[in-house]
Amino acid sequence: PAACPPVEFWPLAAEHLTDSCDIGRGASALAARFPALAKHARALPEVWWYTDDETSKSDAADSRTRYRESGFMEPESVLNARVDALVQAVQARPERVIALFGHSDFFNFLMERHCGVSDYWLENAEVYRVILPPPEGAAA
Repeated sequence: PAACPPVEFWPLAAEHLTDSCDIGRGASALAARFPALAKHARALPEVWWYTDDETSKSDAADSRTRYRESGFMEPESVLNARVDALVQAVQARPERVIALFGHSDFFNFLMERHCGVSDYWLENAEVYRVILPPPEGAAA
């Protein structure tokens, strides 16, 4: 059988938290639900999505409760910093072809900030090929 390519869970690619549905499953719940990916899920912090300063970073249930009570949202500046950090992480990888799975809002910001693609919203389960520019200062 063919070797499985490397798999990583990157919290940097989490959805832009603007609604309660943008809160993910805790790392332990992901590990239990997807045993084949359990070692990758366990490498995540338990709460791997955006939280405000008053929300527990170690308890997924607290994150949901706090969101219902106060409706905090991830500031766009925080999202932009995550997008930029993910692009840098991808550019630093030795692989030249990388498949990323995530959510439309996050990828919309990534494509707009780094690929010159504006106001394009991915459909559910859509595949979109993106070629990232080389890192700043890299030889062309």
